[in-house]
Amino acid sequence: MYGDTLRFDGLTALSKVEGRVRKVSPARKAPSPSPATAGKPLPPGEGKGERLRRSFSYRNINKVSDGAMSSSSECRSEPSIFEMASRVFDGWDDPETGLAVLKVATADRQVCPFVPAGATWHTLYHQCRSILEGGRKVLLIASRPAGLSPSHWPGGEVLMDLTSGEVTRPFPDRHQVVDVDDATNIAVLLTTDAGVKKTLLWDIKGQTVLAASALPGWHTAAAKLLSDGRRMIAGFYLGRWRRGKCHTRFYLVYPGGKAEQILDADGYFCNHVVGCPTDPDLYAYNRWPTPDRWVKTVNHIRSVDGSFETPLPLLPDTVRPGPVLDGQRDHYVWTPDGTRIASYLLPYWEDMRANHYTYRWWITVMNWRTGEDLCVPYPPERWGGHFQATWDSRYLVSGGGQRFDYLYAIDIEGLRSGWNERLLCRYPSSPLDQYGASCNRHPLVLPDMSGVLFTAGHGSPEHGVFLVEWPRKW
Repeated sequence: MYGDTLRFDGLTALSKVEGRVRKVSPARKAPSPSPATAGKPLPPGEGKGERLRRSFSYRNINKVSDGAMSSSSECRSEPSIFEMASRVFDGWDDPETGLAVLKVATADRQVCPFVPAGATWHTLYHQCRSILEGGRKVLLIASRPAGLSPSHWPGGEVLMDLTSGEVTRPFPDRHQVVDVDDATNIAVLLTTDAGVKKTLLWDIKGQTVLAASALPGWHTAAAKLLSDGRRMIAGFYLGRWRRGKCHTRFYLVYPGGKAEQILDADGYFCNHVVGCPTDPDLYAYNRWPTPDRWVKTVNHIRSVDGSFETPLPLLPDTVRPGPVLDGQRDHYVWTPDGTRIASYLLPYWEDMRANHYTYRWWITVMNWRTGEDLCVPYPPERWGGHFQATWDSRYLVSGGGQRFDYLYAIDIEGLRSGWNERLLCRYPSSPLDQYGASCNRHPLVLPDMSGVLFTAGHGSPEHGVFLVEWPRKW
């Protein structure tokens, strides 16, 4: 009904040709594979093994041609980020796909001296950019362990060097980091000063504030760098979202402190700002009417000077959201080529107090210029919350539902023929969570396309961040 589940076994075949068949280390078990029906929860991965020393060589995957990774017989001049990480972190080979999985930062051990053992580690929300130094360093969240005084560790974002395991925090204490740009080394920080919500542009290398934006008495609605990596959209709202009335304002903030108002939306709560990856003067945002009322779409594309704005175009045959306001195309991502907006929606009424994993979600990947929408229903147990696009704009990477503990990829163009999935790995299970918000995988694809970071094992001893290698070729 939903198409085939494709399991990748190319690594095993390639290893046999090269005379190196990789096997799961006996000292480090992989999570057990699920039954074909995926009908029951699976036990998390267990055991501790010694560091895996990978003897295989990576193929040349620097160049992406026609949306597919090249796989030449020549070795890379430099090792990939995943290959360097595999020399640092413990891991296993997934028994179903043959792909290597690394255990980067988990609650069952102390990862670095200044973050105590028991801290829970997460990748950032999928709309946040968290890559520095070409992907060698990534922004992770290390939450404060329960019962520990904030004076020991308040919790917050840190930088993890995947090639060495070193963890640093080049940000001021008690500031939330919500965006970074690799080219400019500028970060967006949120803080509260004397009860006033502030949004900051922060120079990571210079350790200085470049600009600050605040609207006393208003709450933070948005804080995001545009794709030039220098200018920030800072959003604030006044009033009550849901069962109330809101007023939202956006400001364009420059390094140096200059700020200009670029949006004034009285009667709307506006959030989820994300800059177009290919146009620094274009951004997407959600425009929610207040008081609550049904609209065809909340997603808008707008230029920073306000001369252009359009809602996502809905053609006559486009799937519309149902009567539930939360069923809109809300938690979206751009494809890196700037052509599509990918999200999910609910075309039907659902009881929002019930188990979110059981809802009849549809995945949607829309060309925002033409309105072409590749929209198909999720099969049972496949919706797992927020996903991410690969850098070649060819795949979406997502986690599964409550009883499908797999990270998998969706071929975007393949959605023309219906649902498709390609397994990457199984991950440690999470306890049942009816809303899904606390169990999002928030995958993060490395810029060299050698691996995917993700969060798994929520609520278990292995709650933390893992890294799975990306197949050489699909």
